[in-house]
Amino acid sequence: MSTPQTTLTDWDVIYLGQGVIQSAPSRAVQGLVPLLHAEGVNRVLDHCCGTGRHASYLTRQGFSVTATDSSRYGLALAQQTCEGLAVDFLLCEMGALPIHDASFDAILAVQALQFGSREQRAAAGSEILRTLRPGGILYVSVLSDQHPLFGCGTPVVGDPNSFTGLPLHGGFRHFFSAAEVRDAFGHFEIQTLEHHVGEAPTAGYFQFPLHEYRMIARKPLT
Repeated sequence: MSTPQTTLTDWDVIYLGQGVIQSAPSRAVQGLVPLLHAEGVNRVLDHCCGTGRHASYLTRQGFSVTATDSSRYGLALAQQTCEGLAVDFLLCEMGALPIHDASFDAILAVQALQFGSREQRAAAGSEILRTLRPGGILYVSVLSDQHPLFGCGTPVVGDPNSFTGLPLHGGFRHFFSAAEVRDAFGHFEIQTLEHHVGEAPTAGYFQFPLHEYRMIARKPLT
């Protein structure tokens, strides 16, 4: 199992310089909560939680939340965001979760996987499959290949649709096609897979409208 680096990561540098860069939960996650309640979900993993906006929101909605991230400084900010709430925080890489098999009723990976290399994304998918219980719910949102930054920067050799030298987030991003999302989660029963275009931000850290794929899937019972 790999361990988080002791040197500063790109995200550490961002959080040290910017602090909390998003505070409100996404509308997609808010819209997911009724489904989670209807499914009797209790234990939720906020995979790559950033500074805790969804961990805080989900805990306040009555779920038992574990939040993971590879950024030590991100987790420190997340703990502040979730002050007074019973959230279990774990420092770990996206593809190496120190968590028992079938620990969660639902897993959310919100705008996270696009920041991992090809190997990290594959490992993260395997860990999500391992730690979600049979019949559990998976929600994933990832940058799409329709994003305005797609094709910009320097292509990554051996990792199609990945680029370095892009604005923000240390410069690396992978842009998913719909087919790639289906392939990456081929072991799941995909319930919905939709493309969403958000409005361009008017202020703040982010500079581009969000183009993303949103997927809701279920882990098979067998």
